[in-house]
Amino acid sequence: NSFCTLLENLSAMGDSGIAGNDDSFVAFAFAIVSLVMMFLYFPVLIGCVREAWQAISGSKPKRKRFTDDAEEEAKPNWRVLVDDFTELPRVVFRAMRMPNHIVAGGRLLTSHSTLARSVFVSDAASFCFRPRFIFLVLWVFLLSSAMYASITFDPHAILGLPNTASTNEIKRAYRKLSKINHPDHNQTAEARVLYPQIKKAYKALVDPEAFEKEMDQGEMSMGIGLPNWMTNHEHDGKVLFGLLAVLLGVPYYIFKRFRGNAIDTVRERIKTITDTEALLEPLYVQLGIPLDPKFVERRRERKELASILASLGIMPVADPNAVEHFPPLSELKRMCQDPQRHAMALQRVGLPPPLWENLKGFFENYELGEPLRIPEGSFERVDRVTLETTRYIIAKSQEKVANECKELTRTLEMLTQMQGLELRTAQKLVKAHAEFLETLDEAYKESSKLLPRELRLLIETPQRRAELTRDIPREIQSIFDHIQREAQQQQQMAAAGHPPRGPARRR
Repeated sequence: NSFCTLLENLSAMGDSGIAGNDDSFVAFAFAIVSLVMMFLYFPVLIGCVREAWQAISGSKPKRKRFTDDAEEEAKPNWRVLVDDFTELPRVVFRAMRMPNHIVAGGRLLTSHSTLARSVFVSDAASFCFRPRFIFLVLWVFLLSSAMYASITFDPHAILGLPNTASTNEIKRAYRKLSKINHPDHNQTAEARVLYPQIKKAYKALVDPEAFEKEMDQGEMSMGIGLPNWMTNHEHDGKVLFGLLAVLLGVPYYIFKRFRGNAIDTVRERIKTITDTEALLEPLYVQLGIPLDPKFVERRRERKELASILASLGIMPVADPNAVEHFPPLSELKRMCQDPQRHAMALQRVGLPPPLWENLKGFFENYELGEPLRIPEGSFERVDRVTLETTRYIIAKSQEKVANECKELTRTLEMLTQMQGLELRTAQKLVKAHAEFLETLDEAYKESSKLLPRELRLLIETPQRRAELTRDIPREIQSIFDHIQREAQQQQQMAAAGHPPRGPARRR
């Protein structure tokens, strides 16, 4: 038997079970949505009343919320309600007034799909998801559906009788229609809809007082109501796959959301920051900012060197960041061809003597690739639509990086038990974001001439950010090393009989 056959059998359980009709489903859904509405609106409405009373009495305190940097003025509750209903339409209306920007932004995000998925999909989903607005619309829809069903309910018409029918005629019509449309005798979709209506019409005509009492007390459908389309064979596959998606998707989301520990969270946030910064580099070129040839060549050499060391089994994976402290590839080749002479330098970069013969044999037959020929470019201004669209995408990406840096700091505070912990490298990265946007705005002012220092800052932006993102794990490692040294000192002092000092603090 199919899954919908099971739902049909459940729907035949009657009013005390799982009723398979739309009226009971609407009543059940309306009750659930009303309960959710109370949780969503009650705190905000109470806050609005409190703010109104404070304004009338003249003792309105400033509502503040605490952030990492300072106290900021929080939104009043009435403004929160207004924004819930008007902010999304305002954004849509503003977007309709700038069709060229929307087209340019769509093309740019399409060509940078990874950046679009990592930054804008989740951001757009969280912006569009307005629980108060969505549940209010759903509540009004369910209320209007229930009122319409109540107003249009005609028991005589359902039983096929005139309004002057007697009680005996009503009973005869009910027995006849019940026998025809009972789920045990009639499995059609029309019978599943008619049978609950026939029972309801019979109760309304035979015992109106009891019927009204049941309707007022909500006793007409005691079970969970399923809509008719869920018990219809036509939608068998859709219902089955929908329930499977829910049963598999919810545990998977919970697993993804809460899996791992604080160390895994730190690693994921560092990876998000690094990946987002790397995805921004093509957008700088889109703004007419030339590439730094030296930086591009150094990055190419690091990738080539990491691949060489991974192929020789010296490194587990080809990670360019792991060879940041190595000399240029040409210099390393010269050192490996005479390892005894450069023994100290090779050991300093982490290449012990057992690896020297293997490296020497490799570099004897290895030809260095030609360096990249990137001409020294000059800053070229782009059109206004491209500027504003690209700048907006960069600013939103930088905002995501700044939020990740804040969450990373909070996670480290929780992990290390160090109040007021500061990640200076992350702060420098966020500051570099602001400096870049300010310099970019200055560069595109029609009346201003771009200074050499400002041009150099724009050109060196990818290199500067790459260095800062590489320094974040190093600073975190230094924090843990500092904590470990403090713990060792505490143990030594305790063993020597000295009183222990307070917990480590790092500002």
